Amino acid sequence: MVVSLRSTSRVLGAAVAVLLLAACGENSATEPAGSADSSPSATSAEGWPSCAEIWQEGGSVPSPYKGCFDEESGDVRADRQKCSSGQVLVTFDNAYYGVEGGPVNPRPDGLDNDKDYQQAKRACLA
Repeated sequence: MVVSLRSTSRVLGAAVAVLLLAACGENSATEPAGSADSSPSATSAEGWPSCAEIWQEGGSVPSPYKGCFDEESGDVRADRQKCSSGQVLVTFDNAYYGVEGGPVNPRPDGLDNDKDYQQAKRACLA
């Protein structure tokens, strides 16, 4: 009887091993080798919207805004400044600004010397 229990456990062990190997083989057969590395991911790991869809003339800053997804850079975290009024001032790529829920303000020459952005920033922090 001891011999038959050992034989049964060996057979079961072998069957489990075959099933596990078969399952591994199925995954690699349905996904070509290197497919994950051959093309960049086109979706955000955070589930964020496309930066190009948000940060354009006529766009609006989502509320709340946590970040966006860029095809080249991947997920881009929001550059946010909480204002004394309770609003949140957001900038992107040193070329756009706006408050959450408000319009996007494009500044092609950059934000550093833009008078409208500097005024908005001062008002935010006042």
